[in-house]
Amino acid sequence: MPRLGIIDNETAFVSAILREARSSEIRPFELPLGSLRPHVMKAKRLDGALISPDSCGPDFWSGLERLVEALPELSVLVCSRKTDLSSRVRGLRIGADDWLTKPVAASEVLARVEAAQRPRAPRPCEVEIPERPRGELEFLAGEFDGRVGGVPLGLTAKEFELLSYLVHGEGKVLDRRTIYRRVWGCPMSSGDRSVYTYIRRVRIKLRRASPEWDYIHSLPGVGYLFEPRPANRSVHTLAVAPPPAVAALTLSSAA
Repeated sequence: MPRLGIIDNETAFVSAILREARSSEIRPFELPLGSLRPHVMKAKRLDGALISPDSCGPDFWSGLERLVEALPELSVLVCSRKTDLSSRVRGLRIGADDWLTKPVAASEVLARVEAAQRPRAPRPCEVEIPERPRGELEFLAGEFDGRVGGVPLGLTAKEFELLSYLVHGEGKVLDRRTIYRRVWGCPMSSGDRSVYTYIRRVRIKLRRASPEWDYIHSLPGVGYLFEPRPANRSVHTLAVAPPPAVAALTLSSAA
């Protein structure tokens, strides 16, 4: 039974959620108002969080970033009475799974919570499961997830599709726009940080399961490289040598 934490200062709204949950598969918990606290949600073993920005004060945005980074497996839904397009887009790009605007029926809220919890396998025609192990990471036929030591990473459908694409491009630097077009299926809009957000989530899960290895490396301003390396001999950020023309110009200037 999914466990849902609720941070909202509207008593009537919260009461409606609690009443509606009695006939659902969701077990809701009211959480203290104020800043978001990942350790509180982790202690309660939550599967999802329903959060009102108005109940979190001026630290909502920074708190949301900390939350999705600390608990990448947590389904996060934001529900706000005052909202605008830029806020919704910002929240989704940071890593929220959904953004609802009040007034909204409690039944719809719980339906969206259930949808966020529901596993969705990638379409087989779009995802090719890697065949051989990489470092400690292995993949099993018929499973849309990675495993380390036989234990699943717990990847979402989108996270698995992203990791699978990076694995198949092993040794090649893939830029963010190419990754976005392949995994999301459309051109990336300006300022979209979805690739960054999902790369971060996958890294966290890989690091927890396989701390002795580094798998995904960043090339600032260029893209990402999948290449398993023992952690003590690897860095996530790689230096990129300047093109020959730039190097020659630098030497000429120095002379």
